[in-house]
Amino acid sequence: MPISGLILTLCSDPEAAQSAILKCHEDPRIEVGQCVGLRRCPITLTTQSQDEDKACWQSLQDDPGIDHVDVACVFFDDDQADDSPTQAPVQDADSMLVQAQ
Repeated sequence: MPISGLILTLCSDPEAAQSAILKCHEDPRIEVGQCVGLRRCPITLTTQSQDEDKACWQSLQDDPGIDHVDVACVFFDDDQADDSPTQAPVQDADSMLVQAQ
């Protein structure tokens, strides 16, 4: 189950930006945080699959009230990460330093 922390950069048109935020509030997969200024708004997106996560992210990108979507972080539950062929093993920084020496 992917959980994404995203930062929306809203467009400069207040009506379109407000419409985008309202759509986010109506989507049960999205939790909207406190917006910073008039154009930056953090959201948390929780979906059932990577495909659903990508589709939702793309729909946010396509919304005329959103200029840009920044990805702050993405977490996967253990089962999802183990089943995904695109997941590579992660090494900690200390073991990478030892290997480089």
